[in-house]
Amino acid sequence: MHRLTRIVAPALPVLSLSDAKAHLRVTHSEEDVAIAALVDAAAAWLDGWRGVLGMALDPQTWELALDYFPAGGFCIPLGPVVSIVSVKYMDAAGVEQTMPPADYEAHAERIRPVAGWPATNGALGAVRLQFVAGDGVPDNIKHVVRLLVGHWYENRESVGDKMESVPMAVDMLVNSIRVVRI
Repeated sequence: MHRLTRIVAPALPVLSLSDAKAHLRVTHSEEDVAIAALVDAAAAWLDGWRGVLGMALDPQTWELALDYFPAGGFCIPLGPVVSIVSVKYMDAAGVEQTMPPADYEAHAERIRPVAGWPATNGALGAVRLQFVAGDGVPDNIKHVVRLLVGHWYENRESVGDKMESVPMAVDMLVNSIRVVRI
């Protein structure tokens, strides 16, 4: 069993307020807070472990907690992985240890020990891997955010006179980049 938690969010929004407003053709500032919230909502729908894309967009730090080291190596369930921050574990005596980077190999979303994993004390969450995932928002995903913000800006209620799903273009663009988990 594993648990994945975002430790540090991306530094910048997926789409700037000025870019969102330009797409909406909004020139006043009365709705800046609402438009920024729509950008954040679109990013939350797309980004991260629970996002529909199944991937991290801009760089962000995550922690993967495991009860034990898996036999051999393991795959980090969120990518693209940019770097490994640390591999920590509770040793057999219950003391937290940090594994030196020379003791493991990491490539993309895979990590494996050089000469076997160390013993842990068997506690829940005994192994904690911190990593940075996300190497930038592709332009087509920025366009998805624009489309979602535009759709939500024009359709402010969950159900109104008409029931509409997200625009077909959103589905088409998302499906071209979505990571499928097996």
